[in-house]
Amino acid sequence: GETANQQNLIDLLTRETEGNVYFLIEVVRVLAEEAGRLSEVGRGILPERVLAGGVQNIIQRRLARVPEEYRPLLELAAVGGRELDLKILQNVRENVDLEEWLTICSNCAVLEGEDSKWHFAHDKLRLATLDAQTPQHTRELHRRIATAIEDTYTDREEHSLTLVHHWHGAGNKVKERHYAQMAGEKALRINNFVEAIEHFERAMSLLGETINPGED
Repeated sequence: GETANQQNLIDLLTRETEGNVYFLIEVVRVLAEEAGRLSEVGRGILPERVLAGGVQNIIQRRLARVPEEYRPLLELAAVGGRELDLKILQNVRENVDLEEWLTICSNCAVLEGEDSKWHFAHDKLRLATLDAQTPQHTRELHRRIATAIEDTYTDREEHSLTLVHHWHGAGNKVKERHYAQMAGEKALRINNFVEAIEHFERAMSLLGETINPGED
């Protein structure tokens, strides 16, 4: 009816569920409970976010289905981003068979693949995987991903922004500064002056911070 045609409601459902049918059902159920009944959804002020216990339960059930031995690689993939870089994961997989891992995580509805490209089925699954980690463990995951990028790709400048992100997450200010400067130089060459200034300013700010001599 008219409720379904409200743009603010459509925007909320798109943002919260990304079209995932299971999440759509749960979010609409929560909105209906808050409104009193389904026909009243959207007549009042809609929330910015829907903290739906049902959605969280679905997420936790899906993640719990991933066997214990495959979770460390899933944690690394989550730090790497929504889209999976299979070359990087091949580098950090240790004793895990990557194809088998992809198949199992797909069967658990945690990962999805199409045309040899893989990604988390929903970003909430990735974020929940990250939220379960301690800050110290998260820093180690960032360090491993950053090191794998350096080992895998010869053109580090092409990946400089990603390396800035991961070395920042790892707490290594020396390498973060190095790649921030590299990213600035790359932006400068293509006349992207706004980004160049941002990266150079970041590199300069790191110069003034205390650098731990023991950092990698």
